[in-house]
Amino acid sequence: MRCRKVSEDVPHALMSLSGAAGAITLPHMRHFHRSALLLCLLAFTACGSGGTATTEVWFLTESGSLASEEREIADGSSADELAAAVAALAEGPQDEGLVAVLPPDTTLSSELSDGTATVEMGAGFASRVSAAGSSAAIQVVAPIVWTATAVDGVEGVLLTEGGAPLELTGSGLVFDDPLTRDGFPGVAG
Repeated sequence: MRCRKVSEDVPHALMSLSGAAGAITLPHMRHFHRSALLLCLLAFTACGSGGTATTEVWFLTESGSLASEEREIADGSSADELAAAVAALAEGPQDEGLVAVLPPDTTLSSELSDGTATVEMGAGFASRVSAAGSSAAIQVVAPIVWTATAVDGVEGVLLTEGGAPLELTGSGLVFDDPLTRDGFPGVAG
């Protein structure tokens, strides 16, 4: 089924129905209005709202604190909105003064289950981030957690690489439990 805005389709459909029915009398109008309302509701439900939502995508400022920018994403399930938010993070900031946190060519994917977002970091992520030390690693991980938890329904974030918990050996960090914003005191500016 190809969906268009309900506001465009319904008046045309109603006009063609009234023309096909000939003269509509007052007793028929009640039935006609109920049918038209039902048609509108069915069309809206079948097509969805097709709207957009706004989410926060977190990056670093030049001084190293966290700051967000709002991004418009397709309105959908929490899992769909999570995927869009994570993709926006990988694309980098649009606002001047914000700094991309992910190494170039980082690919992210996500899943959502029971309030926990699992964000797969892509091959080679740990080796590119580990060498920078634990402070730099925290500055890379915090925006991922803050971006994911900005999505309704996401309570914690499990970071993985190759399906296993993310381990930044050079930094001494292993992320084997879901992370929350509370795990990054003093990072937000």
